[in-house]
Amino acid sequence: MIENQIRQNGMDSFRLSSADAQHMISAKKMLEGHGLSFHEAVLFLKKILERGVNLDEAYALFSRGCEVEEERKGSKKLYEAVDYHISLKERQGRRGRTIGQLRSILNKIMKQNLDLAGKYLTDISIGDCWSMVENFSSSERQRGDAKKMLRAVFNTAMKNEWVTKNPVLAVTIGAIQETEIIPLTLSEVRQLFAACRKANESEVEKKSLMLDTSDCLIPLAIMLFAGIRPEEVTRLGWSDVNEEEMIISVRGQSSKTGGIRHVRILPPLKSFLEVLKDVEESEGRIVPKNWANKWGCIHKRAGWGKNKPWPSDVLRHTFASYHKKYFNDMASLKDAMGHTSEKLLRDRYMNLKGVSEKTAREFWSLTAQDLIVAG
Repeated sequence: MIENQIRQNGMDSFRLSSADAQHMISAKKMLEGHGLSFHEAVLFLKKILERGVNLDEAYALFSRGCEVEEERKGSKKLYEAVDYHISLKERQGRRGRTIGQLRSILNKIMKQNLDLAGKYLTDISIGDCWSMVENFSSSERQRGDAKKMLRAVFNTAMKNEWVTKNPVLAVTIGAIQETEIIPLTLSEVRQLFAACRKANESEVEKKSLMLDTSDCLIPLAIMLFAGIRPEEVTRLGWSDVNEEEMIISVRGQSSKTGGIRHVRILPPLKSFLEVLKDVEESEGRIVPKNWANKWGCIHKRAGWGKNKPWPSDVLRHTFASYHKKYFNDMASLKDAMGHTSEKLLRDRYMNLKGVSEKTAREFWSLTAQDLIVAG
């Protein structure tokens, strides 16, 4: 209407109605202090409407944008959350090996995903997390480790209120195919204990076999008859062995998970402690000096080597399998193994292949006198 009036009668004829004038005056007052003219406001609104967005939708989008910006103010970028998580675990006293693995995996994820490392946690989607995990490695096990550690970073971030949800929880990976670990036979058990001795004449020329491993009997007995992990036994001291109460205390700084647990001293292990308590040291650590080399020497003497690799967790598997077959007490076994549930125990450790009631009975009837080779 105004355009037609101007075309017909020129600018001098331009007049606003009182209603239009009042609307423009009100709009001008609303815009005061924002550095925006009425004309600029109309142009901005025109751009929104040209996108096919109505005013209600535009306001909803704007409000959501404000919320996102507010969330970012209290959030952290992914690489900052990773650095904080690693330093937190260091302050909590986690072992050097654990921290090293944590730093190695998380730093690799950051280097592989520089674009995501600089994003705020609130902006990282499930798809982003899936991409980080999937591209980490071709190995299902390593992808599982990547997911586990990335999930822990977001859990730490949630506790600090840097983010409200953990998108890693929705990431799925293929099932990890566990390598079957068969429990040791009674014959193999005897071979291990027989290997705890001085070198014989045929071994003195071989550096890896010329060690005196006779001081390794109790650490071996603890791993086999108490189910204590190889890494845990290296941190055990004689003060952790309580023969009066018949328990071994695996303390927080010694255990894999960081929690303390008490493991019962069962008859086979008790016999070793009774026979050797006057021979072994009563203070300091239980494992002897040069333990790693001596443990490797025992494997080789007992028949494990290049053609027959040593399964790293075989002693724990052996303990769990014979324990389940003989005692049939999952609650006690769970506590001894340091697990929070029976599921992992059943899925990973319950391999009863070759373990009969007869062999289980023989296993738990073994004594130091049966297994220690004289001389």
